[in-house]
Amino acid sequence: MAIKGKGLSKDHYDIFMYFHLACRLILKPSMTKKDAADAHSLFFKYNLTFVQLYTAEYVRPYNHLLVHLHRNILDFGSAVHPWCLSYERYNYLLKSVNTSQKGHFEKTIMRKIELLEKGHQE
Repeated sequence: MAIKGKGLSKDHYDIFMYFHLACRLILKPSMTKKDAADAHSLFFKYNLTFVQLYTAEYVRPYNHLLVHLHRNILDFGSAVHPWCLSYERYNYLLKSVNTSQKGHFEKTIMRKIELLEKGHQE
């Protein structure tokens, strides 16, 4: 790796590699439980080293959330897939729905989604 030995301390190199390797694991198109556990371990080491290097004063909520990311991956699948905002796949419906303009927009949208999920197309 080009950065090692170029003025970067071992601790700074280690923290970079913990984060880098964990990100590589969670951004794989498909993950195993071992990948999720390995990423969790690397993020945990990243956070411990972060506190040692920079003190707890600089820890932010995202540092803490990294430790819980593996649970989301186990529950919802790979982080590459849009599990955080899966409802956005229906945004195109909002633009294409013909409504009767009688105040039942929500009901119309839900019927469209229900038909799409059952495999019907209109």
